[in-house]
Amino acid sequence: MTNLPSNQEIQALFRNIAYDIGNNIRREFERSGDYTKHGIQYPNLPNRSSTAYESPAKQSGRLHSNIDVEFDENSSELKVGSNVSYLKYLELGTAKMQPRQGLKQAYENTNIIEIIDNKIQMFFR
Repeated sequence: MTNLPSNQEIQALFRNIAYDIGNNIRREFERSGDYTKHGIQYPNLPNRSSTAYESPAKQSGRLHSNIDVEFDENSSELKVGSNVSYLKYLELGTAKMQPRQGLKQAYENTNIIEIIDNKIQMFFR
């Protein structure tokens, strides 16, 4: 007969899964800035800019290196974002610019089911 995990162990597992998912999204977003973009090459910027629906181009590195992951245990809510003010304009677009949706793409490129499956398998070994 095996012992069932305690509530604390289950909560720790879910917290660990949430942070793993968030950190995978963060890493994917960071990597996405390095991919070749198809927008304009402005003379004052080091890299070609992104076009609509491409993840944002990495110019200074400030945005891509300031993605935070938070997990609220009370609401079981995972937040992946940044306090860099222009992220919302890139992600959602403006009246003059189509969205870049880098976080959305990073989320879509993260295999969440695989992360959950791997963590649960490791937990019950």
